[in-house]
Amino acid sequence: NTPAETSAVPLPTEEDIVRTFFELINEKKIPEAISMMSNSMVGDESSKQAWGVQFNALNSIKVSKIEPAMQERWGENSHEYKVTLDVKVSSDAANAPIPYYGWDNGSNIRWVEIVRENGLWMVNSLATGQ
Repeated sequence: NTPAETSAVPLPTEEDIVRTFFELINEKKIPEAISMMSNSMVGDESSKQAWGVQFNALNSIKVSKIEPAMQERWGENSHEYKVTLDVKVSSDAANAPIPYYGWDNGSNIRWVEIVRENGLWMVNSLATGQ
């Protein structure tokens, strides 16, 4: 092995990308989390701010489980994961347009689609149902 071969850092897996996205939200690094979202998900400043408000309403969010989902629908540039999350929502979010922005205290399932955009995997959707 040459030094370059032994010091190479492996690229993050798709599951690492999903996990990092939620870890950034949990650490209140909201701009960094939003930067991991696709252009179609956060196309303009108003949309970015709306996501930021929603993510800031989460006191904590931790990934319990990530599993590939709907693999028969996977394309070269689009994959989906079923993510089980343990969430604590701020009581301040009770009066949001959608109470608590659709999050519940405790276990939540989100279907997370990631897409390849400019060579990078980006979060493209956070869905509550299939």
